[in-house]
Amino acid sequence: MEASCAVYDTACLDIFVQTGILDTLADSINLESGLHAIQLQKELDLDAFKLTTVLQYLASQGWVYEKSQNVFALMRPALELRRGRNGRIWSLYVPYVRSRVGANQQYFSGLLERTKWPVRSRMH
Repeated sequence: MEASCAVYDTACLDIFVQTGILDTLADSINLESGLHAIQLQKELDLDAFKLTTVLQYLASQGWVYEKSQNVFALMRPALELRRGRNGRIWSLYVPYVRSRVGANQQYFSGLLERTKWPVRSRMH
């Protein structure tokens, strides 16, 4: 089941970071109070209904929470995805790696499951 939802995780996180939703919610004014989907629509020129769908999915994954109906604020893990943080760099780099890896995704998941990692010799 988890693997079947992985596409939605990736797509929603990409939308969250690349469209500016994350940065808008991370503004010091909005950080604790959150923003209504209609306000996000006005600021980002994105459809509020679609924003709500993406943000509710991300809420189910622990990235944001819905303070009240259609009002969203960031959870602690999402703070690492803010501009200038290492998590942001990783989140923007991983889709590139995925596109390059393609069918080799099983190789990487296999690496995580191994107890002994392969050792590469140093290149001089």
